[in-house]
Amino acid sequence: MKQMERGSIIELGSGSGLKIRPLLDEASGRLQFMEYMPVDICTSSLELSVRCLTASYPGLSVTPRAADFNSSEFCRRLEMAASGRDKLILFLGGTIGNMDETESAVFLENIGQVMTSRDRFLIGMDMIKPKEVLEAAYNDSQGITAEFNRNILCALNSKFNAGFDVSCFEHQAFYDEEKERVEMHLRAKRDMCTPLKGLDVFLSMKKGETIRTEICRKFTREKIEDMAARAGLRTTRHFTDDRGWFALVEMIKDVQ
Repeated sequence: MKQMERGSIIELGSGSGLKIRPLLDEASGRLQFMEYMPVDICTSSLELSVRCLTASYPGLSVTPRAADFNSSEFCRRLEMAASGRDKLILFLGGTIGNMDETESAVFLENIGQVMTSRDRFLIGMDMIKPKEVLEAAYNDSQGITAEFNRNILCALNSKFNAGFDVSCFEHQAFYDEEKERVEMHLRAKRDMCTPLKGLDVFLSMKKGETIRTEICRKFTREKIEDMAARAGLRTTRHFTDDRGWFALVEMIKDVQ
């Protein structure tokens, strides 16, 4: 953190602002020299987290950005907003696993383009672990993941005036060893024809058909290093738990 004095801490997908607190606590005493830039697409979450953080860290300059961090346009604006300051860019929580290979490649390339040789990028990665562990996690006995998965239907009902009966869908999650990713699906329990009135369309499904709602890719150290290299970045440090199941990976711009 000493290297970040008078620099910018940029957190992509900042959410509630809880993930950044351990780092800000570690930097106490130097916060008055730093700028914290939380970036999130949800304006209400961003506003709430900013109020809480400014109350907890009164010396910290907080400049929120409501934006889609996946867009190249945002990266161009980010480069201008943080111009002249050293940057620590954070992408925590393993969210990159929800991107397919093309999306993650573009994302890393965009990040690399806004970095200088003095900047650091710290990214959370969910590592490959035994299949039975992964499938147990995504099919938890409490049904938390299943509820999260079916919530997408509630969102569609709200946004597009759709007619999904959430109780008619079964949560499914499995690990595809060849693609090295968990897939989450919603399986229809019966035949149905559901209106999406806001889009003026009908969705027909047969019993047993599924909607793939999410992918959750898992990584190896070699895969991470290859992804970084293709984006013009280089891994410098890996921070993992004792089992190596989760990692925070530090990357720098590979200037040759």
